[in-house]
Amino acid sequence: MDDELDELLTDEEPETEADETAASSSTLSQDEEDRLRRIATRVSTSHNALDEGGSGSTWRSFSPAQRLILAVLVLLNILVISFGILVVTGRFSL
Repeated sequence: MDDELDELLTDEEPETEADETAASSSTLSQDEEDRLRRIATRVSTSHNALDEGGSGSTWRSFSPAQRLILAVLVLLNILVISFGILVVTGRFSL
């Protein structure tokens, strides 16, 4: 009788471990699926943003500090080019 109980207990232990292993592997696969879904969502959102294009989306991608620096650089370019034109035409001499 003790032998039968030992066999039953021995048989149940691997099944329990197998059940736990199967449960943990299914949890891992669900975690992986969730992670892959999030990545796919980010990639599709990025592709949609690139497909839309337009100059407005380009400006929105810059931070406010970057926009300020870019605006200052554009203004400096306009001033330098204007000054160069004035010097070349003779309206301003160095």
